[in-house]
Amino acid sequence: MKLATVALLACAALPLAAHHSFSGTYDESKPVTLEGTVSKVLFRNPHSFFSLEVTGTDGKLTSWSVELQGAGELFANGWTKSSLKDGDHVIVSGAQGKTSPTRAAAFTVTLANGQVLKSNPHWGEMKK
Repeated sequence: MKLATVALLACAALPLAAHHSFSGTYDESKPVTLEGTVSKVLFRNPHSFFSLEVTGTDGKLTSWSVELQGAGELFANGWTKSSLKDGDHVIVSGAQGKTSPTRAAAFTVTLANGQVLKSNPHWGEMKK
């Protein structure tokens, strides 16, 4: 009985182990503005992600991993599954990752039509 209880509690804790804090992963003192082409969009919980192909000033193409809030929160804030698609040209405003120079958390995503989508109204305001 004790073993079953311990196993159940361990399984219940797995999703929490995968979750992380914003300040532990991203550095707000390193803001980034990225412009590029979207690829591989993943709407999921607890966080959504997409890849962004960015051409640098040297002409070199770099793939960035961009994190968003979870799908549930994005959809509650007006996003749809078609808000962000492979091939879309977007501008991302956010914070750079602490351990990866090509990882960012998006505060906003500006679509080609000018529409600004917010990832999380609290990201980018944590120091205010």
